[in-house]
Formats: sequence, structure tokens, C-alpha cells
Amino acid sequence: MTAHADGEQPRTDCRFVRTDRSQIEVTGDDAVAFLQGFCTNDVVKLAVGDGCEVFFCDAQGKTIGFAEVYRSDSGLEVVTAPGAATELISHLEHFVVSEDVEFTDRSGVWATIDVVGPGASSVCANVGRVTLDATPLTAAVVSAAATLRLNRNHGEYSWQFRCPAESCSQWLEKLATAGAREGDAQTLTGMRIVAGYPEFGAEVTSSRLPQELARDATAISFNKGCYLGQETVARLDAMGRVNWLLARVTRKGDEPTSDAVEFTVEDKPAGHLTSAAVLDGNIVGLAILRREAVRVDGIVSSNGCEWRVDPIADLDD
Repeated sequence: MTAHADGEQPRTDCRFVRTDRSQIEVTGDDAVAFLQGFCTNDVVKLAVGDGCEVFFCDAQGKTIGFAEVYRSDSGLEVVTAPGAATELISHLEHFVVSEDVEFTDRSGVWATIDVVGPGASSVCANVGRVTLDATPLTAAVVSAAATLRLNRNHGEYSWQFRCPAESCSQWLEKLATAGAREGDAQTLTGMRIVAGYPEFGAEVTSSRLPQELARDATAISFNKGCYLGQETVARLDAMGRVNWLLARVTRKGDEPTSDAVEFTVEDKPAGHLTSAAVLDGNIVGLAILRREAVRVDGIVSSNGCEWRVDPIADLDD
């Protein structure tokens, strides 16, 4: 690759955005066993450096959190939506009796930078000076304090730097020098929508059930032991269906749309929009829709506008 005269690399099909995800450190002799009892995935099977997606549920099986959990030398790291740490810690601490477990909000200590686009892998390998592991949610150490993870939250080429907040500006500069462009929240949201990744506070709310959010294969273990909310999750698995599903929706347009969009099918309520962004001349969104409205080439309407439905989960009926 030929360098520019100013020392920078040519611009690549890659963007970076400082996202500052909430980060919770879970430590203590009982850290792993405790969290295993309050999330939907099998965190006890994680090797150091590996991670998985999880939902946190209430006693009724409704989702009160969605995160990536990583195994560390000292316990576990929980990475979730910005601003979500306090509520999640409060929920978990409520159930601590005599267990040796401690929750520490590290959101202000650690920064996250999402690097996305087809050129992201080469840029990240260049900046981190490492050979990257293409296994999702597996960490590559790039310095004494920084790591890189392929999380695919924003598509197939979606990497996340985790670094001390005090050195974040240096990593941002390195990414720009390597040829990446600074992106914005709108672009990142659009890519998240296309990837079908639900966000806590938008798609993941206390009114939703885990199986409604199209993450069965990545965030739910149907073979692990008991956890809070498991009875509902297991019953839905045995029944084989939920009444609502997360789906992508799209319509032509280049103006931002309000998230307060209600959908109908044949004048009957069919669901609502949860996230939206303008991307490549279209308005793309995620929506919670009635199951019967989620089908290939389906159409839902809102105020006279038609939106094309694109299922995220595999439909078996």
C-alpha cells in the first residue's frame, strides 16, 4: 500500500466511531458461578479471552439486559449499551446473599472504539500489529492494556477496540493514520440495523422475551442449568414459537424518521419501529412485529407509507 505524502495511508472502506460501551467488571471466587445463574448463555464454558452474548431476565423471563460477557483472568467483563451499567449492577446485586462476588462499573475507565466496514480487518491488524482471530468475541491483545474483538454488532466486518480511556485519543489517531475514516452514530446505527443486532433500551426492553429478539443461536443456551427467567424461556422453546419477532424494515427516503412509528397490516395493528437510520438512500429500521407479519417480501404500512419486511430469524411456519 502506497503511503500519502503526509505519512497517512490512503482512505479505506472502513470507519471508526468512539462508542464508549458500558463495562462492568465481575470479580470474586463466585463471580462466574453467580453470573451463570442470571443470564441466558453458558458463561462457565468460556475460556479466558473468549466471550458470548447473553440476555439478563427478570423472574417472568422478560429481558432487562443484553450484553457480551468475556472471561478474564480475574473473573468476567460485561459489555453493554452506554448508560446501562448502573441498572444492571443494581439488578444483580439484589440477589447477592453470601456469594463472593463484586460488581464494578468501569465505564469511565475503559473506552471502546468500533471499527466497521470491509477494510476493518486489515486496518485493525495494521494498527494492533497482530494477527487477528476471526472467531467472534475472541480477544486479541494489541498492547499491555488494549484488546481487539470481532463482535459483528455492525455486520461481518465489525471490530471493537477496548483501551484505557486516557489513551483513546492515541488509538483514534492511529486508526485515522492507517486509512480509516471517522464515522458517526447515524452510520453505525444503520449498520447495526442491517446486521440485525438489538440494542438494550431500543429493542431490548422489559416488555420483550429473549426469543422475540432473533438471537437464539448466539445468546441463549437451551442446555444449561437453572437461571432467573429460565422457566419462561424453556416453555417458549417447548412451544416452538413466540407471537412477536424482531425484523428489519426498509423504505425509500433520505430524511430521518421518528422512532414513534406504528405499523399495520390490512388496517390491523402489526407492531412498531424500535430503531431507524438513513443508509444508502433508504430508511432502514428494526421493528417488533406480529409474527404473521414477518415473512419474506412482507409489507407493513404506517401513515400511508409501505415498508418492506426482512426477517432476521429463520421462520419455520
